[in-house]
Amino acid sequence: MALFASMSSERDPNRSVMRCLLLVLVIGFVNLGIPHATVSNNVKSLPSTNITQIAFGSCIDERKRNHPIWKALNSKKPDVMVFMGDNLYYKHSDLNQDTTLDTLNIYYDRLGKTPGLQRLRESSTEILATWDDHDYGPNDSDSTFSLKKLTQTQFLNFWYGTPVDAEHRPGIYQSVFYTVGDKTLQVILLDTRFFRTPWKRDLRAGEPSYGAILSTTESGETMLGDAQWTWLEDRFQQQADLHILVSSIQVLPVDHDSERWDGMPKERDRLLQLISSASAYTIILSGDRHLAEASKLPRSEYADLKYDLYEITSSPMTSGAGHGRKEINRYRALKKNVRVNNFGLLTIDWSADTIKAEFINRRGNSVQQISISKEFNIKN
Repeated sequence: MALFASMSSERDPNRSVMRCLLLVLVIGFVNLGIPHATVSNNVKSLPSTNITQIAFGSCIDERKRNHPIWKALNSKKPDVMVFMGDNLYYKHSDLNQDTTLDTLNIYYDRLGKTPGLQRLRESSTEILATWDDHDYGPNDSDSTFSLKKLTQTQFLNFWYGTPVDAEHRPGIYQSVFYTVGDKTLQVILLDTRFFRTPWKRDLRAGEPSYGAILSTTESGETMLGDAQWTWLEDRFQQQADLHILVSSIQVLPVDHDSERWDGMPKERDRLLQLISSASAYTIILSGDRHLAEASKLPRSEYADLKYDLYEITSSPMTSGAGHGRKEINRYRALKKNVRVNNFGLLTIDWSADTIKAEFINRRGNSVQQISISKEFNIKN
């Protein structure tokens, strides 16, 4: 059984053509969760080679325009770059009743003038983006943030060129299909902010707004909201050889008390159930934590999983690093986490059915890597 399990083992040119046509038809009828004007073509082609590289990162201090991590990123020439949130940092004092698009644009203007980002945008690299709390609103912000429609407008305008006067569907979740020869890759980007209900916190752990996040199973709490959950269920059933699921906050780790899916265990379990029944192998990408690490949920611990589930967390690109030296993560796949500025890089070898995940530092060097292959990762 191949790592990237597809709906059929047939591989011929005619089938590839029919496959692309089917994807186009599917996307024409499925609600993507963002304005149609935002993404003009959600079935795209990548170079037809055995190797596909996907870079990913989070936590960008937009004031550090000449940070060397940008040179390192551009030197890798990835096929796709995924910005996973905290792509800039709004000041809390600038988010109030007097806030306008002009206020928000000051931040995006700084980011847009970053030479390394300009170079990336001028290259052949496909760019995808979702947000996290700091480019959505205040720290740890959720569905109660009153300016979320305004920040959504600015986000979509900068990353996808959507006119500021366009009508937006709630939230910024989306998925994109990429064809690579006769293979199909689906990248699914979640919105963990727009619809999420507030966390329950231990107020003894600090200020009321920043106390430790407790795991709760209270009724009515949601991470994604009803519409996004329905959409995600459909996405996981679409035909693909590989799903890459992007969540701005961590899914697998349960031991820290910062933002994480385990703050709502029922929602985390619902997501794991969807992954277990997905049409293809899935790997999770996340950011937010100002550290990088690979996590693995063993299939022996989750009965419905057909394989060990991996999550690759990359953070920060240019903002403050060095966090998490003594942090525990029972699912950490390697001995240590990474506490320097970094971005992640997935190298997918379609012919060998393997994925190499690594963290690249500001000098362009790999500081940690892990390989995932069918030999040890698939239940026969």
